[in-house]
Amino acid sequence: MPPRPEPAEPAAGFWPRWLAWSLDASAVAPLAALLAWWPLRPAVHGIDAALLRLRGTLDAALDRLLMAGDALPTPQALLSALARDPAVQAAALDLNSALLHALALALGAWLAVAAAWWIGFEAARGATPGKRLVGIAVRTRTGARPGLRTAALRFAAGGLSWLSLNLGHAMAALAPAHRALHDRIAGTSVVHVDADAQRMPRWGWPLIGMQASAAMLALAWLALRWLQAVAA
Repeated sequence: MPPRPEPAEPAAGFWPRWLAWSLDASAVAPLAALLAWWPLRPAVHGIDAALLRLRGTLDAALDRLLMAGDALPTPQALLSALARDPAVQAAALDLNSALLHALALALGAWLAVAAAWWIGFEAARGATPGKRLVGIAVRTRTGARPGLRTAALRFAAGGLSWLSLNLGHAMAALAPAHRALHDRIAGTSVVHVDADAQRMPRWGWPLIGMQASAAMLALAWLALRWLQAVAA
């Protein structure tokens, strides 16, 4: 059986694909936030209440431990005793449930909007707005635009690329044809639609640099907040 033909356009590498995804994600995120706003409000209140219960439970358990004996326990023994306390365990489980509930709501809103965005645009036009700005598109092995079924399969298979700790996405950087795991499953490729413009847009690298800087600042802010919470 002869091999199926591949798209005639040159394959797009990892960084143009990342740039296009980040542009699409920046449009999807506020839409998902609007969708999740009302159900997330009580979920956030639930997290605040669970945090207050956990703090109060920890304070009460700590007082009991310090008053139980004459000798001051070591920090390790104190932490071990707090971790075994049934009331502390129950309060921690309540906080964990509240966090998972909020995360499920946020993730559900993101998936709903993202599915409509990626599947709809790729099935109708062969490319999301982000891909069109970067000059790339999704093609089947015959060079055609993916239909609704193929676009849906590609989006669903994208979950495997995320669940593989992004190894599925890394295949777009390492594999010769720049096909990610979800492309291989769906039988698609991401290609440059203009063979004479097989490079990043002029504004692409500065934008990626800004994204990297923002990510480092966010990590530094989170680390500072964690240190402040521990020291409090």
